[in-house]
Amino acid sequence: MSSLVSCLLGRDDSSAKQISRQIEQQLKDDKKTARTQVKLLVLGTSESGKSTFLKQMRIIHGTGYSDEERLTFVSLIAQNIHSSMRILIKSMKYLNISFEKHENEEIAFNYEDSEAETETSSSLSLKTGNDFAKLWNDAGVQQCFARRDEFQLSDSTAYFMNNLERISEKGYIPSLQDVLRSRMPTSGIREYQFDIGNFVFGIVDVGGQKSERRKWIHCFENVTSIIFLAALSEYNMTIPLEEVSQDLRASLRHNQRRQAMRAKTTLNKAASSTGFGFTNGLAGLDMANGGHHGSSQHRKIKSRPSNRKHFSPTDFPRTALRSTPSSLEESPDQNGNTRKKSDDSSRSAEPSFAPSHINRMKESRALFKTIISCEYFTNTSVILFLNKKDILAEKIATSHISDHFPEFEGPKCDAEAARNFILTKYADCFERRRTPKRDLYAHFTCATDTRNIKYVFAAVKDIILKNYLITYNLV
Repeated sequence: MSSLVSCLLGRDDSSAKQISRQIEQQLKDDKKTARTQVKLLVLGTSESGKSTFLKQMRIIHGTGYSDEERLTFVSLIAQNIHSSMRILIKSMKYLNISFEKHENEEIAFNYEDSEAETETSSSLSLKTGNDFAKLWNDAGVQQCFARRDEFQLSDSTAYFMNNLERISEKGYIPSLQDVLRSRMPTSGIREYQFDIGNFVFGIVDVGGQKSERRKWIHCFENVTSIIFLAALSEYNMTIPLEEVSQDLRASLRHNQRRQAMRAKTTLNKAASSTGFGFTNGLAGLDMANGGHHGSSQHRKIKSRPSNRKHFSPTDFPRTALRSTPSSLEESPDQNGNTRKKSDDSSRSAEPSFAPSHINRMKESRALFKTIISCEYFTNTSVILFLNKKDILAEKIATSHISDHFPEFEGPKCDAEAARNFILTKYADCFERRRTPKRDLYAHFTCATDTRNIKYVFAAVKDIILKNYLITYNLV
């Protein structure tokens, strides 16, 4: 009996040793894999092009999209088209724009409230394609589309509307460009891996998170580089303040208070030099109607206060979809909040602020500041993709950047000058938080252009690998 127990114990001991060796080998393999894995974190605000960039990585460095996989996008593309047309129809009412042809008004009525149909559309029928083509060619719809900065509309709207005939054909298979242009809001945290040379690039996408970013940002330790996408086309667009996460709102409030203090100091100095005095109330009123945007000035302007430009109400334009009470007078302040002033002069001179809209590029820069200020990224290089340069080139012809950022002193209708100005805005944020072990690498991109992304990523790949080797003391 004792010999049997001894035999069994011996077998158990041998099995345990074998399991232990397997675990040790697995740990060694994982460690070896980790040393050849480059971890990239893709960040940016909603609609900045993160998902499109990841699709490009799959096309350039992954398996691409087979015909079967592209067919899975048919339903999504149909939903995108339905949604865009419905938004255009509804926005025409808010903007008081009429259809050129009465028959198109009747067609639009059938699609105005088709949200349930949009969510269940498996494809775009030939009839719907013909109806949408008639609406898209209507002068009223085109007038509304020209004012799309006043409401939220997908950047791919014109592309899909101009391809309705092809998309509504029987047996339609989306092209790679169709797949890249399709839009589905992402949420949560997703990781994709691509074999590039002798390294595995792990790209982490956090989607369009709007919750407290402080709660999840600590999950991304040991990141080799951060790729931050910012949309150049957002310079004249807004976002409701309530959709901005609490940490960014806190940052915006802090900047607002700092700007108010700087403006008050400037006014008091001017008053002292002319012999006039200003009360706090008057200084506050001047700030609400045209104060200085201190945080956005160029460095050379900061040293010459007399040359600072004053604020314009158009710096943070409000959407036309917002209804305004007739008994109140409204004007946006520096952070896009709406200042409501009663006609009753007996009320307190202290202005009250209600949630409104802020400039989308300001929200993007606030997120950028939050990321580069995070303790986990103090030694992480930052790659800035200033995306949607093609859309900026279209917009800049009719929407001047100086109407939204008065400190811009470049020529009008100049896309290159506008791009460089926006780059300076982000670069200034980084310079104030630069550390000896990290740098900022910026590129102008068009995420829907595969050739452009391939060229840009090839340029930044060497930078990423160099930083990786330095991190692990391999050079």
